Amino acid sequence: MNEDQKANLKNLSEHALHGVEDAADVVGHGLGGAVKGVADGVESVSTTSQTRKEKATEEDVK
Repeated sequence: MNEDQKANLKNLSEHALHGVEDAADVVGHGLGGAVKGVADGVESVSTTSQTRKEKATEEDVK
């Protein structure tokens, strides 16, 4: 293998590694967004449930 082939192979491997890093970064952000979305959903449902409980308690008091 001559020096030009070695240099080309090295460049290709560096580009491939950067592509893998970028893909992992995108997946990581996607998972982080999914977790945040689930947490926001749980918070929303919890708030709605608490509001229902408070209304029910107010009606019971009347």
